[in-house]
Amino acid sequence: IDKSFVTSIERQHENAAIVSAVHQLARSLSIDCVAEGVETQAELQVLTEMGIEHFQGFLFGHPEPAATWLENHQTTIKHHKELT
Repeated sequence: IDKSFVTSIERQHENAAIVSAVHQLARSLSIDCVAEGVETQAELQVLTEMGIEHFQGFLFGHPEPAATWLENHQTTIKHHKELT
């Protein structure tokens, strides 16, 4: 679900209606639905109450260079390679 519909969803009833409809359509087709651009606890709460389970946005983390991410996750990557 695009960020433009998620932003201020707690105050914009039209956006809430669109998000709800998209989520229901995705569920009826057995498709996972991801809400993009979640930046506030209020947005997260509304989306969670709608039953959405997957989120992306600054509330959870900020973009970082690939090299930084790789450096921070080397242990996890090594562990997963050992498991496979």
